[in-house]
Amino acid sequence: MKKLTPVTRSKRFSKFTASRDKGLELVLAKYSHAISAVVKTLELRSTEIASRNLIKNLSPGHMKASRDSFEHQLRPVYQMAVERISALIQSLRKTTYAITVVSQSYALARTINKPKINYLAINNIASLVKKEMQLGGSVQGRVDLALSRLLRDVVDAYQMNQVMGGTVQECLERIERAFPKKVIQKRPPKVMARLKEAKKRDDDFEDVEINTSDFIDQQTWDKALEDYFEDYLPEGRGPYDKVFYAQYTDEGLETYERYQWQVESEMTDDFVDSVRAGENEAANAQGINDFQFIAIVDSKTDDCCFERDGLSTTEIEQKLDAGELEDMDGAISAPLHPFCRCRMAPLLEDMPQESGPNWSEFDDWLKSKE
Repeated sequence: MKKLTPVTRSKRFSKFTASRDKGLELVLAKYSHAISAVVKTLELRSTEIASRNLIKNLSPGHMKASRDSFEHQLRPVYQMAVERISALIQSLRKTTYAITVVSQSYALARTINKPKINYLAINNIASLVKKEMQLGGSVQGRVDLALSRLLRDVVDAYQMNQVMGGTVQECLERIERAFPKKVIQKRPPKVMARLKEAKKRDDDFEDVEINTSDFIDQQTWDKALEDYFEDYLPEGRGPYDKVFYAQYTDEGLETYERYQWQVESEMTDDFVDSVRAGENEAANAQGINDFQFIAIVDSKTDDCCFERDGLSTTEIEQKLDAGELEDMDGAISAPLHPFCRCRMAPLLEDMPQESGPNWSEFDDWLKSKE
């Protein structure tokens, strides 16, 4: 049996994919900014409506009517936010997956000296929209749950102020505290500051035949490139954009407020899952079916990940059959669980010697795919 070598031993492959991951993290930051802008709008609308509704010295019956009116006026705005945030997460999924599949396929093809990329095994990207999140449930279901809880907290803050006989300002402060914690976030660096002028080398951009239309429609691919290269996410066309879009195109500001909450955490986990899915399916499409499990080993590493670290998927299957590993519903590939940080490294029978000029920078290579 030939010795299998993880493709990560290739310095060029690792440098290229690490640069890709760094670029995708900046895309994630843009989407995080956009979602925080939606929450910021909800906070502003909640305090505006509360200010209009608050009247002192109401009888208990009128207090309830005031509270019901407050919630009734807020509910459509929160439902619109559910639609907007869900659309953003699904858009991030498609952009992340598309760029990962194409770049990972290209990097693998270059590493194994394969002149043409095979996309036949890659799933239809439209199926990503229906995929459940790691914690269970659809994207819209998870977002609706989070915003329903937030709405209840805001209404509870309004009611508490009524019970305590608080002032308008005290009510607004209570509502503000009902929202997730905010931190100051630096804006991602402008793309043009990162992008170098693409310089073709004799065997660089055109040494691997790559046709994105084999697995993705041109409109989706163009949208993915726009998400990656533009300093701001392009404006959507839903009715919610008239409410929320202006909040995150605050050009000229070097920082913005980011909300730390459930949806942001789950979106980040979903982002990682999209990268891993793209990596694994790109390898499968090139005929690579065995992988090495790579865990980030620290105090946060789960036992199920730690005991798989360094094993091949073939070895993991054998140990599962022998009852030597925690089952995890028979999973052999990362991610094993929500918020899993592990990844899979494709295993090659023969690692070719690296020769020729160095690969181009990832941003330059992707720019050549426009």
